[in-house]
This record gives sequence, C-alpha cells and structure tokens, in this order.
Amino acid sequence: MPANDNSRAILNVRSLIFKAVIWLSLSVGLLYLYWPVLTRLIVGLADSEDYSYGLLIPLISGYIVYRKWPQIRAQVWHPSWMGLVVMALGFSLYILGELAAELYTTRFSFVVVLSGLVLVVGGWRFLRLLAFPLILLVLMLPLPELITYKLTLPLQLISSRLATLFLQILGVPVFQQGNIIDLGHKQLQVVHACSGLRYILPIIALGIIFCYFYQRRLWKVVVLLASLVPLAIFANALRVAAMGLYPALIQGFWHGFSGWLIFIFCLEVIALLNWLLNIPAQT
Repeated sequence: MPANDNSRAILNVRSLIFKAVIWLSLSVGLLYLYWPVLTRLIVGLADSEDYSYGLLIPLISGYIVYRKWPQIRAQVWHPSWMGLVVMALGFSLYILGELAAELYTTRFSFVVVLSGLVLVVGGWRFLRLLAFPLILLVLMLPLPELITYKLTLPLQLISSRLATLFLQILGVPVFQQGNIIDLGHKQLQVVHACSGLRYILPIIALGIIFCYFYQRRLWKVVVLLASLVPLAIFANALRVAAMGLYPALIQGFWHGFSGWLIFIFCLEVIALLNWLLNIPAQT
C-alpha cells in the first residue's frame, strides 16, 4: 500500500476516534446533568395509568435508529456549530423549568439539548436522519397539569353526550346532566379517568408511528392523523356506554380489558382507513 494511502487511513481512524471521544464525552455529560430529571420521568411514567405507554417510546426510537444504522454508518459527519446554539436554548429551557418548578419544560429541554448534540457532532444531515426518533421522544412526556386540566372537563362532557346518544339509539331510557348519565335505576359518572384523554395521547403516538412505517404520502398522513382524536373520543364513548349496559365493566379485570380493546379497535380502524386511502394506488 502506498505511503499516502497509509497516511490517509491513519488520519481517518484518528478522526473517527476523535469524533467518538467527543460524542461519548458530551453524552456522558448530558446524561449526568439530566439524570435526576430522567429518573423522575421514568418513575412517574411507571406509576401513571395515563402515561405508562411512554416507557415504550424510547424503545421504538431505538429500534428506528437501529434500522437506520447502515445509513448512519455511511453518513459523512459535518459538525455544525449551530448545534451549540440549540444546546444553549435547551439549557435555558432547563434553567427556566427548574426556576418555575415546571416539569414539562425541564423534560422537553432534554430533547432540545440532545438534538443540539446531534447537530454539533454530525451536522444537519445527521440531524435530519435522526429527526423522527428525536421528535418521538417528545410524545413520552406527560402534558403540563394546566393543559390536562383544561382538556379534561370538555372531554368528559363530550364523552357523556356521545355515550348517552349511543344508549338512546339502543333504546335505553337515559338522561344526561353534565358528566352524570342517569339510567333510572343507577347513575354513571364520567370521571376524570374516563374523559378519554388517557386514550387520545397514546393513540396519537400510535398513529404517528403507524404513519412512519406504513404511510409516507403527506396528504394521507394528514387524513390519518386528523382522524385520531375523533376516533379516540368515539371509542371512549362506546366504552362508557358499554359500562352503562354491563356494570361488570366499571371496575376490575373487565374494566382494564375493555381499555385494551379500545386500542385494538383504534389500531384496526387506522389500518382500515390507511387501506382505503391506498385503494386508488392499488387499482
């Protein structure tokens, strides 16, 4: 092998080692800084019935990175100093979140800083390659309490109205007042947990992941994503109506099982709608 080729190979190896050391050092520093935030987040997700699905999001992001690994290895890294600006923005959000004791901001800042780190090390092409796995991480973050509070009551009332309508269609004498469904011999209260919010958020995450793997046409993605919230509300109202007909669904095993059926039902509807959208392309 010519001397020039040997020198070039040595320089390439040194460059890779240098980049790997920088990446590892920055990653360790980032993990050290955010360790308390991340541990509290994981514990909170594990203890939450509304957001426990968030524990699966990093695994899915990791799987997508694994699928992209051949592209990542072949990618020529062009570090961008703009990444430092993004990281500075993320650290600013972290400080503001800590000062205001606002968990969502401190957790969101981790994704911003991580994106800046990717940009610093690999450049814009590298960031575009990992954009979706990074955006996906935002979906694992529990919403701020203020937003949850603002959404819950309207969703309770919508679910109550729809459930009452479904029961009336079935010929069941029923009267609705606020979030109370009066069946005569008993009353069914649509509480916070039955508002449907705990289904809307994971179904949105499920729909976005589904579109990533099975649908890339922009207008079809928009149609699918626009259908997710009405679909989740509709499915939740069906579950509430079923509780009015079958009291065994109100608590215990069947209550949890019916919740899983909602996700299966919504996934099947999303797949069916995607199939219908693709019919013109198949004919």
